[in-house]
Amino acid sequence: MRVKRYDMILQTYSASKTVYVGSGRDRRSSTITVTYTHPAPVFKQNNTVYFLSNSAPDLSFSANRSFLHKNKNPNMENSAFNKVFNVNRDNETQFRLLFTILAQENIVKLYNEFPGYSFEKNKKLNVIKNTKNINQNINTNSNNFSHYDYDMFFTQLQDKSKEIFKTIYFLISPILCIPVYQHFPSKIAPSTKKCPEISNEQIQTVLQNYFDEKNIVNNRSTTDFIICSKITSFKKDITVAEITTNSFVGLPTLAYVLYTAVKYIDYQPVHKTTNLLIIANSTKIAEKQATPEQISELQKIDENILDACVVEDHLFFLFSGKANSTIFSVKKYIEIMG
Repeated sequence: MRVKRYDMILQTYSASKTVYVGSGRDRRSSTITVTYTHPAPVFKQNNTVYFLSNSAPDLSFSANRSFLHKNKNPNMENSAFNKVFNVNRDNETQFRLLFTILAQENIVKLYNEFPGYSFEKNKKLNVIKNTKNINQNINTNSNNFSHYDYDMFFTQLQDKSKEIFKTIYFLISPILCIPVYQHFPSKIAPSTKKCPEISNEQIQTVLQNYFDEKNIVNNRSTTDFIICSKITSFKKDITVAEITTNSFVGLPTLAYVLYTAVKYIDYQPVHKTTNLLIIANSTKIAEKQATPEQISELQKIDENILDACVVEDHLFFLFSGKANSTIFSVKKYIEIMG
């Protein structure tokens, strides 16, 4: 799963001013430099692996000691493992069952060569992150491989495929280090709860990779953005989701430090809400983005339509207002995109 987030950091701005003292031959100049700090957003994208397993089902561990309220854990046989994997756990027997001597050696080797892993377990759920050594930008949009030259296209596709494989391999490496996880396949009972055919994660991926940014982001925005999606209704073949993008607008502003004007950027939050209509691709329309002509035809049915595309098993229609999902309109949308 790809998760984008932002942190507010203190950005430093500076300005200089020349001051003159004295007169005539005794006149001297001095340059004064002043600084001013102000919050600024920094966006980051992290890839997170969620792995379900029945192995050690009662065990939870985390590097955060407040997570389990434990005081001290007994040391393992491998002293190097105790240093690189100093986690708090609540079931020592199952922890040792999971981290055998071989698993400890594998973890030590991995963590020494590629530091920055965060590995936590909560019963059957394993959560793994690495933000230091892994390229976090896994973008599989087919438009990234478009080229008139076949050899160039094939090279781009190979390079991107290698990059994605390498990222996924390193993300799941802690799982591969533990033999027990490989010997006992997961057998998680399917949920009986009725769920939409498409998840919020899939919706956000489509929005980021296939839709024009100007249609989903506030037009005042001057920074990167975060997409939040909420499925508001779903039935057999139709899902409706509310899309909210959060970003910032940077406003040039002046601050005065020691009578010196310092130019800085004041970042104010801005938002935009749209709606997404998702229709199951039962007619197997080929993957595509809507052409300007198709958008014009769609807007004749509903002027609120901003963009549309077909991705794998679904058709996506972006609306500036309420998503129109009447039987008549849905049939027309599919007809135009087909």
